[in-house]
Amino acid sequence: MFGYIGVLFLFVFGILGIWINLGFKKISLFSFIIFLVGMAMLPLSIKQYNARSKGYFQRIQENKSLSFSEKISIYGLNIFFCTGGSLIYPEVARESMLMLIEDSDGVREFESDFFLKSHEIQRALKEPFSTPRKKVKWNTGNYKLFHPESRYALALNPCEVYPPLKNGRITEYKISVDVSYPYSSEIFLIDNQFIQLRVQEGLFHYLQKEGWLHPFRAVWKANRIELLGDDRS
Repeated sequence: MFGYIGVLFLFVFGILGIWINLGFKKISLFSFIIFLVGMAMLPLSIKQYNARSKGYFQRIQENKSLSFSEKISIYGLNIFFCTGGSLIYPEVARESMLMLIEDSDGVREFESDFFLKSHEIQRALKEPFSTPRKKVKWNTGNYKLFHPESRYALALNPCEVYPPLKNGRITEYKISVDVSYPYSSEIFLIDNQFIQLRVQEGLFHYLQKEGWLHPFRAVWKANRIELLGDDRS
């Protein structure tokens, strides 16, 4: 169900955006409202969703093909999570949505300092660099909805952190991440006694192999004017 809602998102808000020239924030707001409606219905269909996702992935592991309508459902599910989560986790939503469009050289650059607010990134930056870049990873528990590191884990796990480049009082920070779905990885966004919402990334990996989604390398950059205390908080 949520996959088909996702396809509806892409069609309706794509047309609205062109027709009345809505900005990205307004489109995201409308999408988020519909996402909340869908989430309110989630307890009624969570068992069916989990069972269907498990069934799809089991067939993929057995090297069986999915039908066109089943691929549409998975494709739309990706859109549903992207649009619905755009106000909470805008970076991973942006990365995932851009996977719908193939890039000529497979590299996209973004200007944002959001990653500097991650404790894991800060830890890597504070330690001396013995190699040209450091790899930073998050564990699966960091993915849970509203976890302090979930915003960064979802968008950047794993990523490479480059040494800061200083030019006077301006310091450039840079990280890079391969935006793609692994063959088999199950993410638990919500996991409690009332509801369990999990995402099997292997389903989206299947769409990558089918050419429906397009992996790329994301490079996030941020420039900061360092004060006397070198505040990186």
